[in-house]
Amino acid sequence: MSWYSRTAQGWRIAVHVQPGAKKSEVAGLHGGRLKIPAAAPPPGGGANEALIA
Repeated sequence: MSWYSRTAQGWRIAVHVQPGAKKSEVAGLHGGRLKIPAAAPPPGGGANEALIA
């Protein structure tokens, strides 16, 4: 399985978000998913919100 796939509604992207990183960036692949370190803190879903913003 690829880290991305086409669906009827658009695209599906499998990601591994690493909260609390020094900077937000795409860092390559991790376990078949796109690895994205996020500078936002993990409490309260801050890293998830930063990813979709």
